Amino acid sequence: RANENVDTRVYLVVESDTLTKPQMGAVFQAMRDLFKMRMYAVVDTGGKSLHGWFENPPKKEWMEQLKAFLVPLGCDPATFKPSQPVRIPGAKRNDTAYQSFLWFCKEGK
Repeated sequence: RANENVDTRVYLVVESDTLTKPQMGAVFQAMRDLFKMRMYAVVDTGGKSLHGWFENPPKKEWMEQLKAFLVPLGCDPATFKPSQPVRIPGAKRNDTAYQSFLWFCKEGK
């Protein structure tokens, strides 16, 4: 697994191991309101967190600005790496909880 092996990145997945689900919802709303980012999905990890799937910013500078905004809030900086694995709906965790879509829009909103 290496960033240079990723040909195209379609989504930026935003998540946190420290924020609650309602707090992550507020982060997702801020990304839509402040950064005008299109959101495609919210995935419940089957545990404590939510993953927000957003359009990948078209410019590298935008990614740096997002990171500067999100990481101090408690979002995981690892998901900014193109090769970082993330949870997907329908998969089963080791502790028997399933990951599932809470919200999905193929056009993005």
